Amino acid sequence: YPSDTEEVIDIKDIIVPYEIQHSKPNVHKVIEYTKRFEQIGTIDTAVTVSKRIIFGTEHYVLTNGYVRYLILKQNGIDEVPVRFEE
Repeated sequence: YPSDTEEVIDIKDIIVPYEIQHSKPNVHKVIEYTKRFEQIGTIDTAVTVSKRIIFGTEHYVLTNGYVRYLILKQNGIDEVPVRFEE
């Protein structure tokens, strides 16, 4: 896992906000991050999430690292290295 990993969580436990889901990822980032993933077998930096209480239950909400999240998802990887937003 990347050195900035604070925890590893299941990809199903991450909520991707609507505005992030409907944004268009930068093509250059997708190509660059995919190449790095293929070279090292994982993402190079943990994705950033925040812990939020929704209807009384704690959830992880993606705040940064959408392209890396998508790469993991597309490659069938369930364990996501995360760091927490301060």
